Amino acid sequence: MHASRHRPAPSTRGGAPWTLLGPGTLLRGDLVLSGDVMLYGRLEGAVFTDGEVWVGPDAVVEGGIHARRIEVEGTCRGRLEALECITLRSGALLHGEAACDVVQVDPGARFTGWRSAPGAGGPRVETYRAPRPGTA
Repeated sequence: MHASRHRPAPSTRGGAPWTLLGPGTLLRGDLVLSGDVMLYGRLEGAVFTDGEVWVGPDAVVEGGIHARRIEVEGTCRGRLEALECITLRSGALLHGEAACDVVQVDPGARFTGWRSAPGAGGPRVETYRAPRPGTA
């Protein structure tokens, strides 16, 4: 396992803890929540949150991430969409789209795909609608 130099501090949003997908865990499906997320395992689906998402060095996301802020040290394949910023740290791999006005790619990070800047209207994070109870 890689040592993370940029591991996020515990959430400061109202004292709420991070939601954690631990090492060795595989989750198939979408993760829809309010608050911050730390991914150490493998997610085959998407994350939809109003908080921050941190993808750890050995984590793999096969799908999208839609959040306020995204920081990647692991591997993502799909669309990353953030309201504030997307940061790819050294060792990160993104194959897909980075949709945000601010995208930071640190030395040693790899980005294959395209960047879109949503402009003044902001990204389309609101395009996801959770299914109504009883219709899923």
